Amino acid sequence: MADSRTLTVVLVVLYGILKEFRPSTPFLTPFLEGPDKNLTNEELYGQVYPYWTYSYLVFLIPIFIITDLLKYKPVVVIEAAALTTTWALLVFGNTVWQMQIMQIAFGLATSAEIAYYSYLYAVVDKRNFKKVTAYIRSAVMLGKFFGYTVAQTIVSLEIGSYLLLNQITLGSVTVTLIISLFLQFHKTPDNTRIADSVHPNDADFHEARTQNTVPRISTNLISELLEAFRDPTVLSWSIWWALASCGMFQVQNYSQSLWAPMQKDGQFMGNGLMECVTTLSSTLLTFGLQYTSFDFKKHSSTVFLSTSIFSAILLAGMASIQIIWFSYFFYIFNLTLYHVLIAAASNTIAAQLHSSKYSLIFGFNTFVALILQTGLTFTVADKRGLHLPIVTQFYVYSGYFAILALLFVPFAVFGKRLVDNEKGDDSELKEEEVSSTRC
Repeated sequence: MADSRTLTVVLVVLYGILKEFRPSTPFLTPFLEGPDKNLTNEELYGQVYPYWTYSYLVFLIPIFIITDLLKYKPVVVIEAAALTTTWALLVFGNTVWQMQIMQIAFGLATSAEIAYYSYLYAVVDKRNFKKVTAYIRSAVMLGKFFGYTVAQTIVSLEIGSYLLLNQITLGSVTVTLIISLFLQFHKTPDNTRIADSVHPNDADFHEARTQNTVPRISTNLISELLEAFRDPTVLSWSIWWALASCGMFQVQNYSQSLWAPMQKDGQFMGNGLMECVTTLSSTLLTFGLQYTSFDFKKHSSTVFLSTSIFSAILLAGMASIQIIWFSYFFYIFNLTLYHVLIAAASNTIAAQLHSSKYSLIFGFNTFVALILQTGLTFTVADKRGLHLPIVTQFYVYSGYFAILALLFVPFAVFGKRLVDNEKGDDSELKEEEVSSTRC
């Protein structure tokens, strides 16, 4: 049994590395605009890229529900199959509608990723959960880092074309599909979410989760959400999570379209290098959070306000300064800040919750972000909406974060007064304790 679990861990880690080893990602837009596909920038951000947002939103909730019911492996296979379909269409497809289907397939793959992060928790003993977390997160980061490094090396040294990057990626995700087929099924009925193993004595939770009907599960999820959001810390950080993620998803999706006009023929293409730096800086700073004494819970409103202002300024810089290296720098700083704060949000929210609600709240926050992003995408990017020029879109995204900053001003002021009042109450309490001691 131990050998079987070890093999499973090895397969899942290998799966995680290979599914993220996608050298084509940093150069997707240049590839689609190049001679291989010959699509225009306007077609990409107006008719192709919006479909990822729409499909991700549509698939997220059913995937979230069936992941537990199907015991993970089938959903892992779905992710691998969807990734393979995505890059098969990128390599062999040519038309706009084929690229739209490609984005729909990638939206399915993105929504199914939840199974990868949950699978090992249902296999290994709970005393190994910390190791498992390190394994699956490290696998993802390693895959991305190596993928971006290979991409930048091939492009900078002119070893091959953008098509070669996509062919390499297709080979990598095809191997992940093969690996997924060899993963073991979970046979025990209680291998549900991560939290189920962490708190095996939570009888009420297990009773609700083992009712294999969608209505029963849906009712239970709603009641869990309402209970969790009674905590003001969970509610405030979840609101920030959803609003900030909405904006950052847009930035990630459309940055390459913004950069494309700046990247003239013969100019150094640093998309892969930029993604490498973003990945490394986010990983190192996120890892360093465990060593900081900063109280994110106490100063949450100030964090929301200041980071929203920074993001608004950085996005305005990306839109106004049409120099690729400045835009890279603004992107790296912005995304690193976001990833660090998402990690802080995860820690802060988790500290307030029963562990059975972790994945529910995190998934719900992402779902709300996608609803908001769908509205934003349709309004500013989609051909059926305003279909704004890409530079104008980034001014809109800058304005979006500026509005968020304004929304958080009263919360920051109120939060400061609340902290001051708490300090005053603590001082009075200490004085009373001293007085009682003297008596």
